[in-house]
Amino acid sequence: MKKRIPKIIGVVGFSLIILVVGIFTYLYFNHVIRISKGKEFKNQGSPVIESQLSKDDVKEDIDYIIDIMENTHPIFLEEVPESYYIAKDELLAASNQGMTVGELQYKVSRYLSSINDGHTALWWTENMFLDIDWKYLDGNLYVLDSNKKLTDEVVTKIGDIEIGKIIESNRAHFPAENYVAEAKNIESFLKGKLVLENVGVDCTKDILVTLSNVEEDKILEVEFISGPEYRSVNNGIYSKVIDKNIAYIRLGTCDVNSTLKSVIENIEKYKSEGIKDYIIDVIDNPGGVSNACSMLLEALNMKGGTYGGMLRFSPLAQEQLGYLRKSGHIEYKSNNNAVKNNDINLYILTNENTFSSAQMLAVWVSDGNLGKIVGRPSSNMPSNYGDVLKFQMKNSKLIGQISHKKFIRPDIGKDKEQILEPDIYVEYGDDILERAIDYINK
Repeated sequence: MKKRIPKIIGVVGFSLIILVVGIFTYLYFNHVIRISKGKEFKNQGSPVIESQLSKDDVKEDIDYIIDIMENTHPIFLEEVPESYYIAKDELLAASNQGMTVGELQYKVSRYLSSINDGHTALWWTENMFLDIDWKYLDGNLYVLDSNKKLTDEVVTKIGDIEIGKIIESNRAHFPAENYVAEAKNIESFLKGKLVLENVGVDCTKDILVTLSNVEEDKILEVEFISGPEYRSVNNGIYSKVIDKNIAYIRLGTCDVNSTLKSVIENIEKYKSEGIKDYIIDVIDNPGGVSNACSMLLEALNMKGGTYGGMLRFSPLAQEQLGYLRKSGHIEYKSNNNAVKNNDINLYILTNENTFSSAQMLAVWVSDGNLGKIVGRPSSNMPSNYGDVLKFQMKNSKLIGQISHKKFIRPDIGKDKEQILEPDIYVEYGDDILERAIDYINK
């Protein structure tokens, strides 16, 4: 018997080792394992677009960005579009010449934009912008008046260049997931001096912009200014009762903080008072932590479906997020297992600038039939790439971000749709909140 004890212990020990190795192997290949908090991204200096780069500097930065792209983005685990390889060849062809930081920025932006992921892009650096306000609608670039209202004047030329040619160049150089994103890019980037110079506009003097309406054409002289005019955006998180029987929740950013917890407490109070109509306003919300959105749904006794998708491990992801692995990937399955609260009427307000996690809220509500979407569609596809990592190119100091996850919406039957269309569409210039209130009261 004494002779058998060591053998039994050996067998048990070996079995435990096999079990531990098996569990570790399963977790390693099927779950995210973090071994540290990761290293916070640190800016090593701002790019100076007029600075001259040597041929060696350019080559080093281009080799770096291609390596980051192909070893980080999930699209390379799937079918890569032909446009990517064309853009890559163009970028490599430019790596044997010196250029300014601004010129390199333009070429790298075209390369990154070839996969049309709104989360993967350079943080565009411009110094001068046209002092004009406009809106791109239905294929036309309309000038806005001093009150940000549409006029009937359409831009047909900037300098001597037809607007169509400028727009085509813009499409190739900036990422757009759908037609809404294209319109936003046109409105924003066409004001930039670098962008206009690249298509041949003479920017050494004030720009002559040709406008057309049903009656006549006219020329508008537009100056360059040192910074664009930014709209004031309400990024607050708060709630209130409007019209005595409607609970209004403003989620200006997706953040789990004390103000969100106060809003959730208020929701409990509203429910106890018998309020049944709830508006969650994510207009101009750029995203953040998706858990903030799911917490609001839970407070309303609802639950969104489950996003599926893919997480890709890479050296950059390991460095910034502390993953154990630096290669390979794991996949998740979508599930539209939503739970609706039939005692509550829910309305989500969205517009062009509702993005990332805020767009997720709208998708959860739409796919799960939890309520109605009111407003205008987002520039973010319902299924998309995201969860960005930051990078900086050594010589040019250009900074950007790149997705390392793919998100597939809960209703996989709609996975290929580029737009989440609202249930109640609100034209540009009309008040989305007022339209929702009118709908509820009727």
